[in-house]
Amino acid sequence: MSKEDAKNNMIDVLVDLDLTDKETDFVLYYLESNNATQSYLKSYKINKKWAGIKGYQLLHKPKIESAIKKLKKIQKHALDVNPNLYVETLLKGASADIGDYIEFREEDVPILDADGSQMHDPDTGEPLYKKVNKMHLTDSAFVDTGVVTGIKQGRDGISITLVDKLKCLELLRKYFNWGEEQQTDSKDTDSIINAINGKTKDVWGDGSSEDDDLEEALKDD
Repeated sequence: MSKEDAKNNMIDVLVDLDLTDKETDFVLYYLESNNATQSYLKSYKINKKWAGIKGYQLLHKPKIESAIKKLKKIQKHALDVNPNLYVETLLKGASADIGDYIEFREEDVPILDADGSQMHDPDTGEPLYKKVNKMHLTDSAFVDTGVVTGIKQGRDGISITLVDKLKCLELLRKYFNWGEEQQTDSKDTDSIINAINGKTKDVWGDGSSEDDDLEEALKDD
C-alpha cells in the first residue's frame, strides 16, 4: 500500500465514523504519541489538571477505539512493519542490563607520590603497584547495541546510557492492554504512570481545586 493510498484510507475511516474535529485531532495525535493525556491537551486545550481523566475517557469511547484500531492497521500495512518486531524491540529495552555492557577487571596500577612520580620499594627498589578494579566496555560483538542510546568518554571515565526500561515496560503494557480489567480509577492509574515517566509534577493538584472545575472537566464534550 502506498503512502497516498494509506492517507486516503485513513480519511475514509475518519469520515465514516463521523468524528468531530477535536475527536479527529485526538485520534491523530494519539497515533503519533500513544499518550491519551497529551493528545487530549493538544486537541481540547483543557486544564492540564483534568486532561488525564478526560483523555482516558475519550480513548475508551467505542468510536474512538474503533478509529484508532482501524488507522493503526492501515499504518501497519503502509509501513510494512511486523508488530512482532515492535514487541521484540520493547522487550529488549525492558530487559536491558547495564551489567551486560561493562565488566570490572582487577589491574595493577602504579602507586604515585605527591609529585605524581611512581614510588619504589625502599629495600628492593622495585616499583610499587596496587590492585584496583577498573571498568571496561564489553566487546560490542557480544552484546546488543540496539538498546544503547549514548556512550561518552568524560574526565571521570566512560558513561553509557541505555533505553528507558520503565518507558519500554509502559509501552508494552499499553500495547497488550495489561491491567485494563483491574483499573477502577483512571486518575490513580494515570498519576502512577506520569510519576514514573516524570512527565508531570503534580497530577493531584495542590489540594485547592474547585468543585466547579472538576464538574466542568467531567462534562461530555
